[in-house]
Amino acid sequence: MADKSIVRSPVFSDGGFYYAPFTKEGVNGYMKFSNEIRPFVQRHKMNGRDIHCDPDWKNLTYGDGWCRRSAALWHAERNDIFLFWALLWKNNGKGWIEWTDKKREQTDGDDPRQWCLIGAIRIDEILDEGQHPSDATARNRLRAKANAHVFKGLIGKDNRVFIGQKRHSMLFEKAVDLGIYKSSSLLLKTVRTASGEKLNWHHGIRWNFSTRACRAICDLTTHDGWKRAIILRNSIRKKNPNFDLLAGLTWP
Repeated sequence: MADKSIVRSPVFSDGGFYYAPFTKEGVNGYMKFSNEIRPFVQRHKMNGRDIHCDPDWKNLTYGDGWCRRSAALWHAERNDIFLFWALLWKNNGKGWIEWTDKKREQTDGDDPRQWCLIGAIRIDEILDEGQHPSDATARNRLRAKANAHVFKGLIGKDNRVFIGQKRHSMLFEKAVDLGIYKSSSLLLKTVRTASGEKLNWHHGIRWNFSTRACRAICDLTTHDGWKRAIILRNSIRKKNPNFDLLAGLTWP
């Protein structure tokens, strides 16, 4: 939300979308955006700002630094699956002026925002603080080296870099709507609070409190966790038929 006046990730009527990395203080990073996303950036507002390209979807890696929000990542292991969601903005065309929230035809009940699953990374290797990208296996070294959490050839202090399995990781071609504030909601069907309670739009813990921090949502060693993972897999595959979130995994 903080970047909404600078850059937005657009989602189109067919579910296709473009992913825009977060911005941060730094040099003028406008030219670092991909060609497809530049029409959705306020170029003049990128003066003195850079982009933080992580997750790195080109190389299928993800890095993070230690904080309360990311604490669960320090328990992640090989073959664990990261699901990434993003706030996308509905767009009628090919540029900044085509956001639906700027159109007169938008109705009061038509939210121009859409919270969606956009990709998945299944862990192949993990590099920790002080390690070199060269510590990864040969097939992963160049991909690891490109991650934003590598500083002067080292994984930064209190950082981890997760290298995805190419076969089982991807930025989706079509966004998968989480159904925020809808009665038939993928989020309500698959995500629980940290204490295991069901989410509810109207009372109790707010949904965004349960999705703000990185944490496990489906324990595949339990019947309930596997059942909810199947729902996620089917919803993703419906939009992205060439990707199976649980490929090669079986009920224990």
